[in-house]
Amino acid sequence: MRAKEAGLSLATIRSLVATGNPGRRGDILRREAELLRSRVSAMQASLALIECALCCDHEDFSQCAHFQQVVGHPS
Repeated sequence: MRAKEAGLSLATIRSLVATGNPGRRGDILRREAELLRSRVSAMQASLALIECALCCDHEDFSQCAHFQQVVGHPS
């Protein structure tokens, strides 16, 4: 259950359990770790965007130059 909570798919869990090769397990886990790092990075960017909008003093945060910079649009 912990593997599923960690974000591993059932197919990945099956692969980890099925292989008797420690090197293969390491390869699988390294790939999953990189995918997790990528998801964490995307979530952090999303949180930064939301926090920027919440802390904005502009009446319409979509018109804020800083918010547009965070979103990646030119002001």
